[in-house]
Amino acid sequence: MSCKRRVEEWRHAINVLTSYATEFSGMEDKILPLLKYSYDNLKGEDVKSCLLYCALFPEDDLISKKNLIDYLIGEGIIDGSEGIERARYKGYEIIGDLVRASLLMEEDGTECVRMHDVVREMALWIASELGREKEAFIVHAGVGLSEIPKVKNWNSVRRCH
Repeated sequence: MSCKRRVEEWRHAINVLTSYATEFSGMEDKILPLLKYSYDNLKGEDVKSCLLYCALFPEDDLISKKNLIDYLIGEGIIDGSEGIERARYKGYEIIGDLVRASLLMEEDGTECVRMHDVVREMALWIASELGREKEAFIVHAGVGLSEIPKVKNWNSVRRCH
């Protein structure tokens, strides 16, 4: 929202946020519409995909920018066909876009970012197609599972981490 400069842009944002409010219940009525609006206004599917990918990391995890970029290249979210150096530059640009949108937080004195737990929940909610496919992303990162998670329909799972 910080990039919105004109009154008309803010009025449009109010209209959009008001329409989103009907999709949420409880405490999320105030938070999730704002976050979803920020997500919807990200420039490019690669930026959106990066945010959703970051939600696969454990809650409050420090995410190395370099490692994240390498993962995004490996997953095909960032195109590496024009060389690894260009792909890495693109990765840093994407991370910068997410930091400027306040969807990722830079950690002082490190080359790492962190995702706020509320942003992570929103990203997982979006990844599950707005809650309709609750088991599309099975995320138990960092909990040391000793058993396979109980899932009603493994055919609906798109990513397990």
